[in-house]
Amino acid sequence: MRATATYHASLLANPDGPEASSLTAARVAAEVARDVVEGLLEGVAGTP
Repeated sequence: MRATATYHASLLANPDGPEASSLTAARVAAEVARDVVEGLLEGVAGTP
């Protein structure tokens, strides 16, 4: 796990790296998924 975190930190430190754009896309997709899940949970709970 530590090796993966170090690898991702190195990508963030070097945004021009070959995998930086896919990492950014994955981060955006995760944020969108989180927003969708939060919206669904709010709908189930009946809160706006």
